[in-house]
Amino acid sequence: MTNGNGKTPAEYKAELAAHGEKLIDHSIYPRLKVPFVPCADLLLAQAKDDLEIKAFHDQYFANFGDIIFTVADIKKFCSEFKEDELSVKDFMAAMGCLPPGCTTLSGIRGSAGYIDPPPVLKIPRLFIGDVVWAYWIDRMGIFEIFAKLVNDYATAGKFPIDNNIPFGDTNLTPVILEVMVRQLQMGLASLARDRVSTYRRCLGWTTPVGRKMDIQTEVNTAFTSQFHLFMKTALEYYKDLRLAQAIRQTTTGGASASTRVAVAEALQLLKESFKVFGYGRNNYNTLNAIVYEIAALDLIRNLRDDIGIPSTYTKASQYVSAAYSTLVEGKSASEYKPNRYMLHLDCAEKGRDLLLDIEALNTDDVDAVGTWLENKIVEEKLETYRKAYRDITKIDLAESIQNIEQQV
Repeated sequence: MTNGNGKTPAEYKAELAAHGEKLIDHSIYPRLKVPFVPCADLLLAQAKDDLEIKAFHDQYFANFGDIIFTVADIKKFCSEFKEDELSVKDFMAAMGCLPPGCTTLSGIRGSAGYIDPPPVLKIPRLFIGDVVWAYWIDRMGIFEIFAKLVNDYATAGKFPIDNNIPFGDTNLTPVILEVMVRQLQMGLASLARDRVSTYRRCLGWTTPVGRKMDIQTEVNTAFTSQFHLFMKTALEYYKDLRLAQAIRQTTTGGASASTRVAVAEALQLLKESFKVFGYGRNNYNTLNAIVYEIAALDLIRNLRDDIGIPSTYTKASQYVSAAYSTLVEGKSASEYKPNRYMLHLDCAEKGRDLLLDIEALNTDDVDAVGTWLENKIVEEKLETYRKAYRDITKIDLAESIQNIEQQV
C-alpha cells in the first residue's frame, strides 16, 4: 500500500478505505503525538511472513503512513505551507527531523466486546495494559536471546550468520541485524534501562535484570497493589458466584453484593493509577520495546537453523524456548521447556486484555462491573492469568497478594 505518492489527504483516505483499512474514530481512541521508532518498517518487515508472529504484529501495527502532526502543527515550522496544495508525500516530508515511515499504531487487541463497540475498531495508541504485555514478553527472555544474537553477529562470530545475500533475494535478515547493531550503538534501540524505568514508573514492577540495576525512579505502588487486589477480589467473586449457583442448583444467581462492590472499588483506584503511563517517555519506551520484541521473535525464527535449533521446531513455543535454553542457559536445544513461552505469553495477553477492558469500563457503575465480571471471556482471562502467574512465581493470587514476586 502506498504512503501517498502525491495524493491528497482525501485521495489517500479513499485508497485506505478501498483496501479495507477501517479508519479510526479518534473520538473514542485519540491518536497521541508520539514519534515512531526509527526503522520500524525494516525491523518488522518480515514479521508478517509467519502466522504466529503476524498475529502479534497485527495486534499493534498496520502498514500505512504514520502521521504525527496536524496541518496547524506544520504551519508553526513551515510558514509558507499551503494546505490546498498539500499532498500526503509533502505532508510526511514536512516532518523534518522525524523521518516518515510506513508503519503506524493501528491494531486489534483486547476483549472486543468491551474495548471496542461494534464494528471493532483498530486502536491507534498504547495504554498501560500494553506495558504489561511488553513486561511479560521481556520476562520470557526475548531480550536476553536478542542480545546474544546481535552480539554474535557484531562481535563473537560463533554462529554462521551469512551476510552474503544476492541482490534480488528477499531475505532481509542480515540487513535487519545490521540496523539493530547500529541502533544499539547509537542508543536508539530498546534499552534495558529505558524498559526497567517504565516498568517501575507505570507498574511498580521490575525484571531480574532490572533488579541488578541501580535505577532511581518513582515507583507506581498504586498500580501493583490495586491490580493484584482486583485479581484477588475478582477471584473471590467467582468463588462466591459458583457457590451461589450450586446452592440454588441453577445457572443464575449472583455473588454477594459486598464482593461486587469491593471489585468496583479496587477498579476505581486501579484506573487512577493508569495516569502515570502518560508521563515522560513511558509511551515511547513501551512502543520501542514492543517493536523490538516482535522483531526479535521473528529474528529468532529466521536464525534458528544458524544457531542449531532443529528444523522440526516450527512453533514459536518450540524455537523461542529452545533458543533460550541454548543461548541463555547454555543447555542443549533438546532440553527446552515450551511451557516457559506459553506461561509468559498467557500473562502478557490476558493481563493486557483485562486492563484494556478496564480502560473502557465504567467502574463507578457497580452493576456494569458485575456484568463485565460475569462475562465468560473475562472469567477465562482472569483464571488463565492466575494459573500462569502461579506456575511462573509459585504465588496463587487467589490466596495471597503479599510479597508479589515482580514488585520493586
